[in-house]
Amino acid sequence: MKNIEKEISDVKTYLLDLRKFFHQHAEISGMEEVTSKRIRQELAKMNIEYEIVNDYSIIAFINRDKDKKCIAFRNGIDALSIEDNSDYPYKSLNKNVSHAIGNDICTAANLSILKILKKYEKSLNGTVIFIFESKGLGSEGPNEIINSNILKNIDYLYYIVNLPQIKIGQYTLGSGLKLVGSNTLLFKWQGCENNNFDTFENNDSVLASASFALNIRNMLARNLNQAEIYNIVITRFNSGGYYNIIPNYCELSLNLRYANLDVKKKMHKIIKDYVHVLENQYEVKVEVTSIADVPPLYNDEEAIALARKSALKLVNKAAISNFSPITSSDPFSFYARKYKVAGIAYGSGEQDKKQHMYYTDKFNPSEKSFDYLLKLVLTIITDYLA
Repeated sequence: MKNIEKEISDVKTYLLDLRKFFHQHAEISGMEEVTSKRIRQELAKMNIEYEIVNDYSIIAFINRDKDKKCIAFRNGIDALSIEDNSDYPYKSLNKNVSHAIGNDICTAANLSILKILKKYEKSLNGTVIFIFESKGLGSEGPNEIINSNILKNIDYLYYIVNLPQIKIGQYTLGSGLKLVGSNTLLFKWQGCENNNFDTFENNDSVLASASFALNIRNMLARNLNQAEIYNIVITRFNSGGYYNIIPNYCELSLNLRYANLDVKKKMHKIIKDYVHVLENQYEVKVEVTSIADVPPLYNDEEAIALARKSALKLVNKAAISNFSPITSSDPFSFYARKYKVAGIAYGSGEQDKKQHMYYTDKFNPSEKSFDYLLKLVLTIITDYLA
């Protein structure tokens, strides 16, 4: 591939049109029917082989099973349950659903890259795989793909996203911890419904759970290395009744963000011991369930070294940073159990424009940044499969 810049220029209109389509047809996790259908249509037009996993996930191949080398890229195709209030001239047509994390961009970009690669497939010394992942915001999507056994002999697997905090033309390419682990625990506090003011401190599920909510953050912080705890948040507190009746039931959920699995185990032990204390103190029963669990993402050093070498062909050293771990988590980390993986970010922030972060209703990454995504992916591929 002699002139990557020209190849990107030739597909730019295609990319922007596709991005507009996916942005307008944002669909929540597990219901990406329109999105998945359009991806399959585009792949069929390009005569690119693909397989479908559990209705909507798609795995596309260039030079499937050719030689030994294999490099892969993954993106989610689902959107969030957030209203679209971005400043784009086009909006999501589905009420309270928007691509507030940029999966519309990644999907359009990766299809555009496939369009370019198809022209050069005979010159590539190996296989390129693109994963368009349904249910990518939870553990279900990646685990379905991993368990399908379609992905074999992958050398490196990448996940590349935009980052509004850094400027266009910059990349984050650090090894080690990239994204923290996230574990949500659900607590069901069972007391005794009554209106007896003489015994209000006993059997009171609300008081017991409130004590837990007030104290658990400090308790964890005092007993653990704070550098390994990234966040502790009460995400829900639900109880209540009528008049002067003390409710017999309270539901509370807690989200833990942590650096490694040992820290998570220690957090669980402290929580378990404190819950036991409160059960005895307030004479209540507590049921604790883990309802969501995503491990931390550690970038593989080999995968990052390859990407960094390619990035240095595009920008100078000053434009590449390690970037400290952020409190976000991503189910992409499940792939690390089987493959050498790396999460990379490219800057989408404009100098004189207010940038809104992902997971917000005004998320607005600049279209000027898309070229840097395509350039990096194409350079990594051509460097590795030359």
